[in-house]
Amino acid sequence: MRKMILELSLKPPLSDMVGEAFQNMEYYRLVELVRIDFQHGVKVGVLEVRMREGYTIEDLTLPPPARMVSVVQSRGRTYTCVVQVQAPREMLGLFREFDLDLIWDTPLGFADDTLTMSVVGEDAELRRLMGLVERIGTVKEIHVQPASFNGDDMLANLTERQREIVIAAKRHGYYDYPRRINSAELAERVGVSKATVVEHLRKAEGRLFGALLAGY
Repeated sequence: MRKMILELSLKPPLSDMVGEAFQNMEYYRLVELVRIDFQHGVKVGVLEVRMREGYTIEDLTLPPPARMVSVVQSRGRTYTCVVQVQAPREMLGLFREFDLDLIWDTPLGFADDTLTMSVVGEDAELRRLMGLVERIGTVKEIHVQPASFNGDDMLANLTERQREIVIAAKRHGYYDYPRRINSAELAERVGVSKATVVEHLRKAEGRLFGALLAGY
C-alpha cells in the first residue's frame, strides 16, 4: 500500500462553491474525519478554520452543501469546528464514484485556491482515484510514498541513500546551530564526495518539506 497526497485546483462548479466560502476564510484543514457515507453523500469532519483579519466564525459563509454543526474551540481567528457536508443531488452520482477501497487520511484541506487530499491504498485504487480527480480539478502537485504506518513515515519520502545521508547529517550535527560538521566532513563520514552529499541533502530536503508542507 502507498500513501498519495494530491494538490489540485478545482473546476466549476466546485470552484465556485468553495470560492464563496473563502471570501472571509484563509484556510481550513481536516483534524479528524468523523463519518463518510458515499452512498448518501454525507461527510462529517472536525476542521480547523482560520478566518481572515477582521472576521470571526460568525462571518463564515458556507456553501449550501455544508453546514456548521458546532464550534468546539476558538483561539483568536482560528476555530475548531464540526462541519457536515451533504452532496447536492446533482453531484451525488459523482460523489458515490469516490467510494473506493481507500483510507482517507490527512493532510486534507483547502488554502490559496488549492485543495489537498490524502489517501492510502493499493496502486490500482490510487489510479482510479486519479481518474476521478481529473474530473473535478487540475492536479498541481502529487506526492506518493510507502504507507509504513509508523513514526518513520516522513522519511519514507526519501530514497534509501537520501535517508542514510540525512540521518547521518542529523546525528553528526550538520543541522545544529552552529554546525558541528560541514558538508565536506559529512562526505568523509559517509564515504562519498562532497558534491554527492550536497546533492542528496538538497533533494532530500526538498522532498521532506514538500511532504511536510503539503496543503499549506
